[in-house]
Amino acid sequence: MLYEKTQMKHLQTQIMYCVISFCVFCLVGMFSSIYVKADVLEPELIYNEYAEYATPEFLHNYTIHASGLKMNLAQTANGYVRVEHMENQMLIEEYNTNFKVISKRYIADELPLFGGFYAGTENYYLVYGQENPAEDDTKEVIRVVKYDLNWNRISHASLYGERIYMPFDGGGLRMTEYNGYLYIRTCYEAYALPDDGLHHQSNLSLQIRTSDMSFVPYKHTLQFTDGSSYTCQYSDWDTGHSFNQFILIDDAKNIVTLDHGDGNPRDAVLRVFDEKAGTDTFAVKGFENSAASMLKFGGFDGQNLTRASIGGLAYSSDTYLAVGTSIDQESIDWNNTENRNAFVSVIPRSNLNTPATIHWLTSYPEDGNYGASNPYILKMENDKFLVMWEEIAGYSEYRSLYQTGNLSYVFLDKAGIPISSVKTVKSWLSDCTPVVINGKATWYECNREGMRFRQIDVQGNFNTIPVLTLEGDITVEASVGFDGSVGVSWNKISGADGYYILRRIVKSDSYSVKKITITNPKQTSYNDRISYYTVGDVCEYVVYAYNDKVWSKASNAEYVTLTGLDMDYFYPAEEPLKNGKKYTVGDFVYKHKNGKMTLVGKSKNFQGNVVKIPSKVTVNGKKYPVTAIAAKVFANNDWITQVVIGKNVESIGKNAFSNCDYLWKITINSSKLKASKVGKNVFKKPGGSFAKKVYVKLPKKKYKAYKKILKARGIQKKGVKVSFSGK
Repeated sequence: MLYEKTQMKHLQTQIMYCVISFCVFCLVGMFSSIYVKADVLEPELIYNEYAEYATPEFLHNYTIHASGLKMNLAQTANGYVRVEHMENQMLIEEYNTNFKVISKRYIADELPLFGGFYAGTENYYLVYGQENPAEDDTKEVIRVVKYDLNWNRISHASLYGERIYMPFDGGGLRMTEYNGYLYIRTCYEAYALPDDGLHHQSNLSLQIRTSDMSFVPYKHTLQFTDGSSYTCQYSDWDTGHSFNQFILIDDAKNIVTLDHGDGNPRDAVLRVFDEKAGTDTFAVKGFENSAASMLKFGGFDGQNLTRASIGGLAYSSDTYLAVGTSIDQESIDWNNTENRNAFVSVIPRSNLNTPATIHWLTSYPEDGNYGASNPYILKMENDKFLVMWEEIAGYSEYRSLYQTGNLSYVFLDKAGIPISSVKTVKSWLSDCTPVVINGKATWYECNREGMRFRQIDVQGNFNTIPVLTLEGDITVEASVGFDGSVGVSWNKISGADGYYILRRIVKSDSYSVKKITITNPKQTSYNDRISYYTVGDVCEYVVYAYNDKVWSKASNAEYVTLTGLDMDYFYPAEEPLKNGKKYTVGDFVYKHKNGKMTLVGKSKNFQGNVVKIPSKVTVNGKKYPVTAIAAKVFANNDWITQVVIGKNVESIGKNAFSNCDYLWKITINSSKLKASKVGKNVFKKPGGSFAKKVYVKLPKKKYKAYKKILKARGIQKKGVKVSFSGK
């Protein structure tokens, strides 16, 4: 911000920034003008190492506070534009109306922190920021860059100081426009307060005149407990903390915001600004008559955890609607309740003092294993609204544990009352906020299976448009060698320029990820010598084919346990194996008899959740087939999620995998099983109360026989669907 006593210093600073901005303008303009355009292009898939089950990070679905969203979609004159933030740059992909990529470009970040993207009617906008640890009033903390619809850089607006220690921290950023003005609602950490020395977090409202890209002044004075004060030039501070922010302009030119506050107030608070949109004024003057409680939170003021999230804001002809997830905030067991349900909160526009009406859209039990993800709300036509959410399994400290792929949606009227039945389809949500294009809610998501556009029309019809990448399935195998290295092999994919191997070492409380690039398209194996690991660490390997930065579908995930040097290889025992003696090899313990091995337990170093029974094991330099699995060996385990049975297994003892509450996938590779050698209740109650569906993959030639055997041995359980397939 500017002060008269430092005017000369600022003049010098502004001259410097003008020179730098001109250089950046030239460089970025040159960079963004170089792009690929052709009849046949593929989308770029951005793999995120945290996305085991679905789309990158799923930041929209938060537990405590939101994060900046990196995935965007907008309509263009020729179709659609996808804008996604990658490391240090923006990916810009344009699609035609048939969802085929027609151009691709990259725009380098202008500042270290990415804030957000907005598609205006005549311009695109990107917002960047940077930290200000020195609390320097002359430092640029936020930059809003303006582009034309062909992505030519036009100009930018810069905000200096403004008591901003770190922009965009602990929340999101959303924008809207009206009559030549751009409105931004976001958040920031402020300078340390003089009374407690802490960097408090709050919301931030900014208005920009887009004709000359200048901030509209709005003086707001902060009073501190030590008697001092500070006047902000361009920002307000009306919710602290603010963990998510939304903004819209309704048909009466009202500027309306929605914030997730944890203390002042502790509420999902909706505010209507006193000044109308489209003028050089921007202020909230009287909070008593311009604020509404959409959902009050339990707990105590300033407690970060509110056990709720806010997903969206909309308006009808006479109401405002907010959607989110929450527990029962009046629960007597508030501190121990986490499972959340989706809700819509509705309040009349004419009287914000009226208590909001809450409609619950889901009814998951508080002590259950499933809940609702943070929903989206879209105005489809007139006073008809679409609300979408996804079923999730459990919550971690910051977001849900994983998405189940069950997407539900319902249409509401202006009072928030359902006017359709709830439909559920197999699909994913993502951090791409859906947009209504040609009467259809449209978004995209991508995971290990590739990229897809999804659409729901105003009648409720759901449609998927896959965007093809390199075709073909990759199968990966991995095994630990005598020297402790891991041999990874896979099949060749036609049209690939090379392969990416993603190796993840899972430790007890953390994991590390490394991407290994194979540039030879003919190479289909790799010897991975891992520098730093602990014996017993579990390695996950996933392989992708790539071509011009396009990734194929992922391979299967292959797991191995790192064992270190195989001393038996260097110093083999001279005596032959004894019948009845037990040997520990890798993850499991085996008992030897007449040249064959029976799996009888897991080794003390095994920490994985995938039981992969090998076809052979090596002891003293000699390989022995694994032909049997002992009775009750994995019974009553709550850590097993997948079981893979090797191709030499001939018998499985009774209750070998019974009552495994988290077991959801069973793969049998052996074709040597007989009914007489499969014990009773071998897979009794798979999934328990956790999994609603269990997948069983069987050899194609043994499909009917094995399915009959498993059903006879009690694999079915009430409430759990068992899906059989033949490989």
